[in-house]
Amino acid sequence: MKDMVYVGSEMYECGADGINFDTAAAAGDAEFLATLKAIEILRKKYPKMCIMMGMASEFILGCMERSIMMASAWLDSILINNSSWLKRLG
Repeated sequence: MKDMVYVGSEMYECGADGINFDTAAAAGDAEFLATLKAIEILRKKYPKMCIMMGMASEFILGCMERSIMMASAWLDSILINNSSWLKRLG
């Protein structure tokens, strides 16, 4: 997780518009959780940073339906509810 936050931070501070975490969860639940936590840290550190996450949902090993529902709710609270563009839509 520290490496994802470090690379994302360095990229953004060097002028990148954002970061794309592609095929998150391809290595299983632990990597999926690490990606979610890295996104949470980056969102708090850089509220205007564009963050995209593509999922390899077929590789999530836990209780599939419940894991995805919980992750979706967690992402909603981190990414969507804190987004300034959503607040502008009213």
